[in-house]
Amino acid sequence: MDAGTGAKVEVRFRASVVKGAKKTAFVQAADLGRIAERSNELMLSGANCLSTLNKPQKELCLLYVEDYNAVGLSGDPHDKDSNFYRLLLSLGDRSKSRTAQGSTGGSYALAGEIGDIDLFLAGPPCQGHSNLNNKTRREDPRNLLYVTAVALGVGLQAKSIVIENVPDVVNDKSDVVNIAKALLKAAGYAWIDSGILAADHLGGAQTRKRYFLVASRVAEPKAELSIQEVAKGLKYAARPLSWAIGDLLSDPSQEPKTSIMDTTPTLSADNLARIHHLFDNDLYDLPNEVRPDCHKDGHTYPSVYGRLWWDKPSQTITTGFLTPGRGRYIHPLRPRVISPHEAARIQSFPDNFSFVVDPANPPSRTGLQKWIGDAVPPLLGYAAALPLMVRM
Repeated sequence: MDAGTGAKVEVRFRASVVKGAKKTAFVQAADLGRIAERSNELMLSGANCLSTLNKPQKELCLLYVEDYNAVGLSGDPHDKDSNFYRLLLSLGDRSKSRTAQGSTGGSYALAGEIGDIDLFLAGPPCQGHSNLNNKTRREDPRNLLYVTAVALGVGLQAKSIVIENVPDVVNDKSDVVNIAKALLKAAGYAWIDSGILAADHLGGAQTRKRYFLVASRVAEPKAELSIQEVAKGLKYAARPLSWAIGDLLSDPSQEPKTSIMDTTPTLSADNLARIHHLFDNDLYDLPNEVRPDCHKDGHTYPSVYGRLWWDKPSQTITTGFLTPGRGRYIHPLRPRVISPHEAARIQSFPDNFSFVVDPANPPSRTGLQKWIGDAVPPLLGYAAALPLMVRM
């Protein structure tokens, strides 16, 4: 809601590319020639689309921002104090500086203040793109943060950018992926690639797929490698759950582990009864009659209250892995859910990775659940960044 008027705010983004006669007609209709003449006045330094307006065959990437009752993009683009000028005309320009009156533009001079960025990594919220979301899927307002993340990387003038999300991000109704690609291209990134990487196709013990968008400013790379080539080159058969967590089973002859990483929450009597029903009957899917009413009769997520298989990869680890009703997270050999340590192993985190940021304030079990479940598995992160690393 707009704080001033109380009206509902909506902002939509559309990306488009024009060339040839269409570009010529657009340049004339928008009178872009006059803006090009004022490049210095507008402080638009460096290479940009205004220098190629007279070349019809050179693609012109357009980003349409359709706002309804939004004030964030208001203002005269010629007014250096307007939001519109600072947001759209000065994104990431290192020539801007911070004065006593504030920043003169360029993402508030972030690039100049922070310094050189070799690699920018981001994982914008995926909930609005996920097929598990039946309420706001494809139209969730958080989906636009995908473009925001890319814009921040551009504003910081990062040499390389990696953006991660679920595969269905490409189906977003605002077309955030193509908008992001258009923004990267317009900002001068010489190489842009995207694709899906699957953990179980790279030797992982989890059926997790993620979509990666990668970009590099390096125009003359030392070597070239695409995401598709990485997936092919690193291809390896999926490993079973036992491979990932088998050595973590407690030894009755030793003292039980008591750390927050190796223990699980106390479950309700109902959930314990459901788990024991699975073990007593050697089942992996909870029968309909034993499920709570909300998960009975044709529920679309049969894996909830499910038991993992010891000889198969785990399902995708999410932030609900400590709750039986959030997915197939019951240990295959023990009547409990998997522990944070086991979930981290499934996610391919090495044991020496510390989830403690501040020793004086160790994370809660809820914090661990979110960090581990939301994380990009290091296995996938390495594969996604590899094309950028060989270019440097």
